[in-house]
Amino acid sequence: MAASAVSAASSCSHCGTQDVALKRCARCGQEAYCGVECQKAAWRGGHKKDCKAPQPQAPQPQAREETPLPDKFQRRMEIYQKVVASDNAKNWPGVLKWEGSMEELMEGQPDEICRGIIFMFMRAHSMEMLSESFFGRSYAVHEASSVRLGERHIALLGKMQRFRDQGEAICIAASSLDQAGKVKEAYSYYTRARELGAAHGFFSV
Repeated sequence: MAASAVSAASSCSHCGTQDVALKRCARCGQEAYCGVECQKAAWRGGHKKDCKAPQPQAPQPQAREETPLPDKFQRRMEIYQKVVASDNAKNWPGVLKWEGSMEELMEGQPDEICRGIIFMFMRAHSMEMLSESFFGRSYAVHEASSVRLGERHIALLGKMQRFRDQGEAICIAASSLDQAGKVKEAYSYYTRARELGAAHGFFSV
């Protein structure tokens, strides 16, 4: 029940004396006394029962500040979500609307993600070809884009050393060219597939 430093309280908690130097109870810090006698009297008079040391307050968890996404990353995510949503809905024009952002979408991404992005645009061109006249200008544009993206897809599979998948992709491209009557180009692709299969021992065409 010792007293602490001088208090700024205005009167003694026991006798009510004012305008004197007071000292607070060192334990609870709630009561202040003008002297030892008042402090002892208050202790015997009931403060002993009421005096309790203040409980330490648990540290309050600091609010976690969410780091805003960089503008470039945020834009990339928004575009990617739109492309995937259009792909899932088989909205091929909706996919192709964002083809100009393909390089941006693939920047810094793992090869498997890049492969998926290329494939989405390649498939959209292929499906649009089915709705166009074989002799129409749009058909030729979609066909050229599909072949170009197909080559990137094939090259990426080679980089990933997924040679069996690479061979299958080459054969699919060859079959498409064959059906389009482009026999010479199709033969070139079949030759590539056969050489790839021979080099890695998985199949021959």
